[in-house]
Amino acid sequence: RVVERVTARPPTAEESDELDLSVGIAVMVIEKSSIDINDRVADWAEIVLPGDRTASVFTTKLERW
Repeated sequence: RVVERVTARPPTAEESDELDLSVGIAVMVIEKSSIDINDRVADWAEIVLPGDRTASVFTTKLERW
């Protein structure tokens, strides 16, 4: 399975410089974990994005009921 966690927080000084952020702009952080059939983390990634130039779209497939 894949678990993705999306959060927002103030940027570090380095992130603010790298992303050319104005004062007061937050970053969006996406943490993605790929977990194998034995419940072990097989892959993990963290992506830091500028909060004022990022959109998130979540789609959930629904089963008929």
